[in-house]
Amino acid sequence: MKKVFALLLMITALVSCESDVKFNDPGFQGRKDNFIWKADVASAYTQDGYTYVNAYRGLESVILRFPTPPTEITSLNPITYTFRDTDGDDSNDDLDDVSAFYQFTEQGSAISYYTGLNSELEDPGNVEVTINKCLFTQGIISGEFKFNAKYDGESDLVPANVNFQQGVFYNVPLTQQ
Repeated sequence: MKKVFALLLMITALVSCESDVKFNDPGFQGRKDNFIWKADVASAYTQDGYTYVNAYRGLESVILRFPTPPTEITSLNPITYTFRDTDGDDSNDDLDDVSAFYQFTEQGSAISYYTGLNSELEDPGNVEVTINKCLFTQGIISGEFKFNAKYDGESDLVPANVNFQQGVFYNVPLTQQ
């Protein structure tokens, strides 16, 4: 009886094992205002010397824009683009041509946040994007990002900024236009 019970227990254990592995490849996620934000869809493309990484989650979208790397990038030769306007004096700031955009859209109305070199806001925020893999031949790009984007509008009812930290995009499909 003990052998039958042990055999049934072993069969049950083997049958109940599943191999449901879920990969997040490609992936785009980060901490938005201290909460996990994970994109449903992510894509990237190059155009006119810039690379755009787009991510969408429901009614929200994030766009990172930075100069297209001149060569393929691996973990051995990463590139970091930084925009940080610390005091309004450009002489001691990091002002790479990089930007970040966040938008929430509902019923035709959009709340937009922006940061980067071309921002016309009084306090333009900051952004940092590090590319640690950009393989044009395979059509993929990976990297890390963080940004603090400022509200671009007139309403006093919305937060003044949106903050992304610990952002990662991994093996996002990259097309060249």
